[in-house]
Amino acid sequence: MPARIDSPRIYPRGKKKILWCAFEGDRWSTGTTNPREAERKVREKYDPRHAAAASRTIEDAVELLYEALERRGRSDATKQNARDKLGHFVRLWKGIPLAEIDYAMVNAYVKTRMHPKDADDRPAARLTVSHELGYLRQAWKLARAQGWAPRAWDELMPERFDRGYKPRTRWLTPKELYAVLGSLTPEKAAWVAWVVATGSDVGDVPRAQKGDIDWRRGLVRVRGTKNAFRDRLVVISDVTQPLLKLAARYGPPFIDWPWVNGELRKLATRIKIEHFSPKDLRRTHGYWLRNAGVSPHLIGPDMGHADTAMADRVYAVGEVAERAKQIRAAIGTTSKKVGTSRSDTPDFGALHALPARQSSRK
Repeated sequence: MPARIDSPRIYPRGKKKILWCAFEGDRWSTGTTNPREAERKVREKYDPRHAAAASRTIEDAVELLYEALERRGRSDATKQNARDKLGHFVRLWKGIPLAEIDYAMVNAYVKTRMHPKDADDRPAARLTVSHELGYLRQAWKLARAQGWAPRAWDELMPERFDRGYKPRTRWLTPKELYAVLGSLTPEKAAWVAWVVATGSDVGDVPRAQKGDIDWRRGLVRVRGTKNAFRDRLVVISDVTQPLLKLAARYGPPFIDWPWVNGELRKLATRIKIEHFSPKDLRRTHGYWLRNAGVSPHLIGPDMGHADTAMADRVYAVGEVAERAKQIRAAIGTTSKKVGTSRSDTPDFGALHALPARQSSRK
């Protein structure tokens, strides 16, 4: 009777050097002379992950990610985005065991998305495909941790996919913003002023409520939902206070503005400035603070960023009172460099004295 061994042993036999396996008293031929092929067959026979992968499908892996996003407290928008991105894989690979999904399938998916065979289908942008692969990677790693996926992600996608993403750097100068505010109705000017003063996302504005501005403490609440850091307290500084006072004339709550992107695009053309979006208005908040001398590790929490560079993680200030103190100190010590305090910079407070347009707000 063959001796019992603790782990599979692969060895050659015969003149043809066919590779055999010996494990737990059992000896059998792999039928190949290729060591890698023999190892694959041995893993498939004895590794429990291969047995699980034979019954688990991509739908099971995707469900693991949905559950993980729920545990992490991600917003409904983030969870829906994950469903949209992963929906392509579920539709194409429905019912396919995880053990059968390999690099060739992933590579074919990328080629099909970026170069569709049907002339009526629009090719997906590299950034879009990158996001889809990112969600697939998360789902695959969770399945791997459960013992469902026999291959590591690096085996499934060994190459780095360059998403070709270049972050936008558009932000508005004080003069540009003054021109924008002066060209809008008071209600819409208040909407824009709020976004710049608080660094809000477009989806955060409708959630703003009366009482969110705490003038005594010098803080304003932004009710963001993108991640756990977006519902935050933003510091009121000399840079943002004039805009916040302007916004407070008509809110919060603010007017509903469903077609804001299109209107801002037309407005930019009319007043002859570069196109800007609500996201660029939010970015303006951060750039103005940075130009005022505020450190990036203080701007990150003010903007509600979920993650920053390692230095920011190490030196970030957690207490909002201390962060407010440092931001105001930074602006105060560099007041001559603050764009909104220069003699050639518009006085946003003067907008309060502008003739009020006919208001549509009841």
